[in-house]
Order: sequence, then C-alpha cells, then structure tokens
Amino acid sequence: MGKVDGKNWRPQEGARLGEWTLVGRGYLGKGGNGEVWEARRESGDGRYAIKMFGLGKSLKDRRRRFADEIRFLHGYTGEGVVPLVDSHVPEDTQEICWYVMPLAVPLDEALGDTPAEETMLEAVAAYAETLAVLAEQGVHHRDIKPSNLFQRDGRWEIGDFGLVTFPGKGDVTSPAVKLGPVNFHAPEMLEPGDDVDGGPADVWSLAKTMWVLLRRTRWPLPGEYRSGGEYSLQGHIALPWAGELDRLMQRCTVLHPAGRPTMAEFAKEVRACLAEPPESRETASIAEMQDRLAVLTAASHEAAQQAQERRNFLDRLALELDVLFTDLYGVVDGMLQNKFRYYESQPEPSEATRLLPMLMPPWAHQRGAQFTSPDQDGKAAVKFSFVVRLVNKLDDEAEIAFDLRVVHRHHSLEDYPFKLQRTWNAPVGSVQFARVLDEIRAVASNAVPDMLPVILRIVALADDHVPDWYAKARAGDI
Repeated sequence: MGKVDGKNWRPQEGARLGEWTLVGRGYLGKGGNGEVWEARRESGDGRYAIKMFGLGKSLKDRRRRFADEIRFLHGYTGEGVVPLVDSHVPEDTQEICWYVMPLAVPLDEALGDTPAEETMLEAVAAYAETLAVLAEQGVHHRDIKPSNLFQRDGRWEIGDFGLVTFPGKGDVTSPAVKLGPVNFHAPEMLEPGDDVDGGPADVWSLAKTMWVLLRRTRWPLPGEYRSGGEYSLQGHIALPWAGELDRLMQRCTVLHPAGRPTMAEFAKEVRACLAEPPESRETASIAEMQDRLAVLTAASHEAAQQAQERRNFLDRLALELDVLFTDLYGVVDGMLQNKFRYYESQPEPSEATRLLPMLMPPWAHQRGAQFTSPDQDGKAAVKFSFVVRLVNKLDDEAEIAFDLRVVHRHHSLEDYPFKLQRTWNAPVGSVQFARVLDEIRAVASNAVPDMLPVILRIVALADDHVPDWYAKARAGDI
C-alpha cells in the first residue's frame, strides 16, 4: 500500500501507524480516498477506526483530497460530524497518510431491520441540521449517501468527507473526473471539476437518502421525483405527512439547482413532521371556561342583540320612508304630466322645527326632489322634501317636517309664490306615525289644485319678462 518510515507497509493485523495498532479482522471498508480498519491505541481506551491512504504519485489528486479531508476535520469543532482524533500527513507521497476517528455505527446497522419511520426521519432531520450549519460556513459534503452516515453515542453523525469543499480549498479534481455518489448524486455533479455548488447537490442527495430509508430499499430512483405513482411515499408509509414529504421530495429533486430549497429549509420541514401536536386541554375544563365566558359576556351580548334589533328596525323605517318619497314623486310628476326635469335635492330648512341645524342626530332620514321646467332658464320648479329625525336615541319620539313649494326663478334669484310647511311629532312605529305619513300624502295631493295655476302662470311668462319681485330684490327692497 505504501511506506512507513521508508519501509514497505501493508495493512494487516498488528501493523502499527504511530501509536495505533490495526485490530485483527478489523477491515471495515474501502473508498476512493482510502481504506478503513479498526484500530486500538496503546492505552487501550475505546474503539476507533483508522482511514489510510498511501498510494504514490499516480493518484496524487486523491491524496491531496485525503489531506483536505483531514484539514477540514482538524478545523471543525461543531457537532454532527464524526470527529478527528489523530492524523498524519507526511510530505513524501510514498509515505502513508492517515487519520483516526471514533468507531461509529453505520446508519443501516443503527436503524436495525424494522426501524420506525419516526426514527428514520429523526436521523434525516439531524443530518440535515448538521449540513445546514456547514452550509452557512461555505462547507458542502458532496458525497451524501447512507453508507457515509452514522450513529455514535446516540447522536446522528456524518462521516467520510473525502469530497468536501470549503473556503480556501484548492481545486484538486481533474476536469475529467465526476464527483458524487453515482446513485445519489444530483445531475449537476456529472459536470467535471470542483466548480459545482455543493449546497443544492447535498439537498438532492439527502432527499434521495430519505426516500431510500422510508421506502426500505437500497437504491433511489434516478432523476426528478414524481409523486402519485407506484414509487410515491403516499400509500407506502404510515406517517401523517406523507403527502407533504412527497412534495418536499419533488422540490428537492428539481433539475435546476436554484429551484431546490436550502438545506436549512429542508431540515425545518423534516423536523416539522416530527413535532408533537399542540397540547389540548381536557374537554371538561374547556366546557367550564365556555360557561364562564357566557356568563361574563351575557350582558354585552344582550346589548349587542338589542342594538342589532334597533338597527334592523331603523332600516325598515327607512324603507317605509322611501315608499313615502315614491308616492310624493308620483303626485308631483303626475301633476306635471312628466314634462319637467327631475333632480334629487336636499331638504329645505324648516324654521318651525329647526331640524337641519342638528348636524348629527341620533338617527335621521331625509329625502328631497326638484322638478324644473324644460325651458332654457328653468324658470318654474316644484320642490318637495321631508325630514324624519329621532331626537333622543333612548326613545322613539320623532320630529317630522314636510316642505312643498313652487319656485319662480329669474336670473339666479328665486321666489316662492306657493309654499307649504308642516311639522309633526309622533313615535316611530306607532299608529300616530303612520297617520302622519298618510297626512303628508294627503297634503301633497290636496295642494295640486293650488299649485297648478301658479305653475301655469310662471310658464306662460315671456322670456324677457322681469317679475316685480325680482325688480324689488335688485333694488334692495327684499
């Protein structure tokens, strides 16, 4: 395999590297960047694994990558990574370089034959959280697969950082070499060299690892993940979040790396699947509190109901008054044979009741209309309006005012040759109030014989006629 202190050396039982001795039948595995054996220290404490690389110049890139792995482990002091215990990186490329780590249990062995789905998700969440911390530091593993994942002393840890990339690391991969685990790697890792962003690639590989674990199979499906088919998680796992995990798998395996979630987002979503549901109180205690709430809010609830009933009553009253307006409109428009132009207008002030000066009464409803002759100057007009106002919000006593007048208009001044104003007081919703509304209708109808001659006289005036009242007003007599 290589040399130690200038002498040929091969891994075998009892062979020594520094203070470490290889244990008989202790061969653990082999990878592109080295061979792993179990080893013990002279002091005999604990169980350890030693990873060795000793081939010569023909594989110098792999040796440099092995040295970079040691450099990363030597500088990393966080959790979630199988730690470095000892190492040796000689300058001579013929000499064996090695490092020692605590002996950890491979993921498959740690999970056992029939692991609970929650246990598998717990492992994936822990690995994702470690990779998220590394990603914040610009470190990416780039070789995530089940065989590089471990458990040690009850903690889930990541090992084999032979393809790690980190700030300050040089480009050691030949342009012809492809990186990553063949069955778990992201498609961009097929591109040769070290320029590929390892963050999204780690997300892809860990998502494929999660699928392999949950589906209890050895290899993942190639390419983008598609839910809903035979290989979906839904229908094959008992977790309540199978549908959400299917969607997470889809997001993590989109072909465009920028479309995948970050490792931190992946970890957060998997961890959410493991969160305990919110604690719920006993039904009895909830019922007691609901009863107490009903007692405390009874008065205000009753008041709110009464207020709503009041609003409904006033809405019905407004509709009743709109019917009155329609009836009055019919009286005046019928009198004018539908020949005058109609406009909605504001009610006229009523000095008798002083209704309008109260700007914000507890409740008020007012309507007004104006019918203007069709001539260019609109010299004749009929106006009607009414106002119904509640004086006090605590009772239903209403003030009602009705105004009906004929207008003679000349050069922007007005005269009222006919004017009728009436006022009433009556409780809304009472027979008295209904009689007032009927009386308003009667007053309007009875005024037609008096208004019509006045209107005819005004309309018959010549356009150049100057009324006496206008001349007096201009002279200052009015």
